[in-house]
Amino acid sequence: MKTLTYLNKGFLVLTLSLFSITTAYAGPIVSTLPATSSNTVGVGGTNDYAAGFVWDSALDFSYAELYLGVEGNPADTFGVSIYNSVGGSPGTLVNTLSGSVAPSTTGIYTYSGVTALTQGAIYWLVASTGNYADTANEYIWYDGTLGDTNYVDTKWIRPSSSGWNSSGAVSPAAFAVYAQVPEPSMLILLALGLLGMTARRRKALI
Repeated sequence: MKTLTYLNKGFLVLTLSLFSITTAYAGPIVSTLPATSSNTVGVGGTNDYAAGFVWDSALDFSYAELYLGVEGNPADTFGVSIYNSVGGSPGTLVNTLSGSVAPSTTGIYTYSGVTALTQGAIYWLVASTGNYADTANEYIWYDGTLGDTNYVDTKWIRPSSSGWNSSGAVSPAAFAVYAQVPEPSMLILLALGLLGMTARRRKALI
């Protein structure tokens, strides 16, 4: 009876551990989604834009979602990168993400690239095109919803300006960032380890 009790406890620990790992990082680390349709910012016509966030995870960055649109017919390409934070603004490039270089309809676009980030540090998603000549044809980054405490700020920069300018906490860009979920192989190894511990305890009781 005692052996059965320990076995039941072992399986319970196994189940709860696997459940916690697979669900703890299912949601975004930070999100200002859903987007609002009342306000937007143009990327490429005159400005680059950056959304700041606190990376509150021990896991690597996996991907970001941005709510984007388009105005006119931009000829330049759109890109999203991660920058570290220096003096409260985007500093040094950390990684360039992969995703659509020409958003054509309004909706959520995914930009990915596994990146090791420091837990508790501030980073910036920077959206840019490198072309600031055509103000009638540009990509649109919609405003999002306030409420996530890991959101920092949204900033813009122009080639003629001396640095990044704050749009204020009242106008967050619409985005979400996600951590890399542990691979199934890691979960299998954990399961085998827990089962092995349960089996050893069972032998000790027999």
